Amino acid sequence: MANYRISPAAEADLYRIWLYGVEQWGVAEADCYYAAFIERFEEIAANPLMYPAVDDIREDYRRSACGKTILIIV
Repeated sequence: MANYRISPAAEADLYRIWLYGVEQWGVAEADCYYAAFIERFEEIAANPLMYPAVDDIREDYRRSACGKTILIIV
């Protein structure tokens, strides 16, 4: 397991995404989508340089898609 930290703001975003998923598709699908985020966070922490840079947003930031959501890696 790689080390990473989720900010309080990101935790709040994840919760809102999960709630939206529950409302739209049910708890099981929302849980699957949430689990996909956690899996992607593990992948990013283990090998962040495999994701493309988005220096136009901020230097040293990278981007990764997870489902229909774009993650910005700091």
